[in-house]
Parts: sequence; C-alpha cells; structure tokens
Amino acid sequence: MNSPGIWALIPAAGSGTRFGSQRPKQYHFIKGKPVLAHTLERIAQVKAIRGIAVGLSVEDANWEVLEKPSTENLWTYTGGVTRADTVRRGLDSLSAKAVAGDWVLVHDAVRPCIQPADVQRLINEVAFSPEGGLLGIPVRDSIKRETGQGRVATTVPRVGLWRAQTPQLFPLDTLTTALDQAHSSGRGCTDEAEAIEQLSLTPRLVESDWCNLKITSPADLVLAELILEQQAIHRCGG
Repeated sequence: MNSPGIWALIPAAGSGTRFGSQRPKQYHFIKGKPVLAHTLERIAQVKAIRGIAVGLSVEDANWEVLEKPSTENLWTYTGGVTRADTVRRGLDSLSAKAVAGDWVLVHDAVRPCIQPADVQRLINEVAFSPEGGLLGIPVRDSIKRETGQGRVATTVPRVGLWRAQTPQLFPLDTLTTALDQAHSSGRGCTDEAEAIEQLSLTPRLVESDWCNLKITSPADLVLAELILEQQAIHRCGG
C-alpha cells in the first residue's frame, strides 16, 4: 500500500512591519541569498515531499528574482492578511493537486536553518497518525508569569512545556476543517497545531534541535548566518 502524498506549504505573505524594515524579513540576505531561498532549498531536499506551494503577498516584488530550488513542482498563490488566512488559502491551492488522504507540511518561511533530516524524522515519527505532529523543543529555562506591572507573580512549572516550531504535519482535510472551525468560532489560532487542538486532537511532539531558528529580529539574521556556516561544516545539534 502506498503512503499518502505530502505537500509542503510555505506562508510567506508577511510584510515585515514588526521586523522594523521596509523589506519583508523573508527577503533579507544571509550568506549571499534571501532567507526564503535558503528555506525553500532545505524543504526541496526532503524526498517525501511532492511539491511546494508558497503563499505571497499581492504586493510581493521579490519572488520573480528569487533564486529557487531546481524542483518542477513549485508554485505560488496569493496569501491573506494573517498567517492563518495564508495557510487556509494554501490548502485550497493544494486541493488542485492533492488527492483524498494526502497530507500537508507547513513550514515558516523564516526558518532557513531547518535540517532536512529533522523534517524526515518528523514524517517518520508521526507515521501518518491522524492527529499529526510538529517539531518542538522542551522548555529548559525558568518561566515566570508577571503581575502585569513588570514584576514576577509566580514561577511556572516547566515540566511538560514545549516551544512549538515548524514544520507542522497534518492530514490536509483535517487541517482544513480545523482552520475553518477556528475562524468561525472566533477563537483563531497562533499556529496550525492550535487549530488541531481545538478539534480535541493531540498532535505528536517531535524534538528538534536549537538550530531551527525563527527569524523575528535583525539580530537573528546574524545568528542564522552563523548556524548556516556551521551546518556547512557539520550537522548542528543539541
């Protein structure tokens, strides 16, 4: 029996307003090419993925000149105002190529240091369990809850706490239902896993390594470049 197909979806419609730059952060350069180019290159190396859909802003002026991986099944679609909107539109885009029972792997455009081996490990460990799964890291720092006035109210036990990352991997039909329900209920979601949780499902957590950095500030560009340089020498771990 053949395994279900897996399609990658990269939401990249962000404007970069919170990044403090007129250029969207996915198009800032590290090691000679844009962040998004690195991300696409890594995801394209995962042999289990049949194709990649990239959600872009209607004002995107950078995609056409972007260095792209040499894969035949790469296409774009128009994203939405929020990440959830962009992912939901991407699921509609995938429906033209996917068949019943296929899966979708959603990955942040600004996580350029993802290791293809970690993506494959996520796929292997989820093993097409219907509740899906995501990469993450157990919380190891002390976590404080504040009073609201910048003072410590209490220490939050960190046992069982994880920092969610991407990729996140779910059945395409289930994620479509989850995002639609999150929207219609008004609850929304910060990532795909939260939408799945609202269906009373429990996605599998697969431990990643610290190298899977999400670029959220200009300082992260420097760190990402250092990580990429180290990965060119040997696998980043730990």
